[in-house]
Amino acid sequence: MIDELAWTADSSMNDEEWRLLQEQKEPTASNRHVAHHSKSDADFCVKVGNVEFAMFCRPVLSERHIGIDQGVKNFAIAVVEKDVGKSPNIVAAINYTDLRLKNRFKAADVLVELTEQTDLLHG
Repeated sequence: MIDELAWTADSSMNDEEWRLLQEQKEPTASNRHVAHHSKSDADFCVKVGNVEFAMFCRPVLSERHIGIDQGVKNFAIAVVEKDVGKSPNIVAAINYTDLRLKNRFKAADVLVELTEQTDLLHG
């Protein structure tokens, strides 16, 4: 925990990473399969209103992070998997350019343009 709290970002290779992403011909394919757990394997179940889900208390060995960066003309999304003891793996990265957003746009405007101009919500 101490190491995690002391972590600082290293942005020194951002330009090179962006260049490599732009030159990439095919998205990086994940070679991992999602493990499905039965409710009987769960440590306990949680019920919130009409929603019920299983909770597992064992530590995870991998995480998937989704990063979103929104600007006036660009909307970028990156998905990265991180396994314990391994380097991060970029699963997908895409930059949607010129969403034709009006001045002083709202989140709903971004959603409408992403729905109309991209396949983001269909894949």
